[in-house]
Amino acid sequence: RNGGPSGDGFNAAGMQQLYDAVRSTGADNLVIVGGLRFAFDLSTIGQAPIQGYNIAYATHPYDQTDKQLAAWNDAWGYLTARAPVIVTEFGSLKSCLGQYNSDLIAYADAHGASWVGWAWYPRDCTFPSLIADWQGTPTAAGAPVKTALSTY
Repeated sequence: RNGGPSGDGFNAAGMQQLYDAVRSTGADNLVIVGGLRFAFDLSTIGQAPIQGYNIAYATHPYDQTDKQLAAWNDAWGYLTARAPVIVTEFGSLKSCLGQYNSDLIAYADAHGASWVGWAWYPRDCTFPSLIADWQGTPTAAGAPVKTALSTY
């Protein structure tokens, strides 16, 4: 939230400072604030939220050992009871199956979190592709996303 040494030889601006800079221009737009660890971890937001209005918090749960369903509540699910949370990226980088996406969508829906489909780009299973081709044919991972989007 407050910035400081990045560990890479420079000082990083804090999210509060960045938010304040946006608001100082007179902008009233929605500001989406990402968490730590490549935007996955929002666990500290509960104790130190960004002060202001029109704020949503973004999380990026990927199918990695430390980003499984068991970690979601502590990392970001708890926050949905107090603030808007949007899953702006998710998927598997190691499997062509859609189970991770199904689980993520069900969890987000049950907790009132928003989500967007990521990523609309045809590629192999080392990328979270939702489509197999530019005609929009869903991959196995994209099928639960398509199904969910068609039911809202």
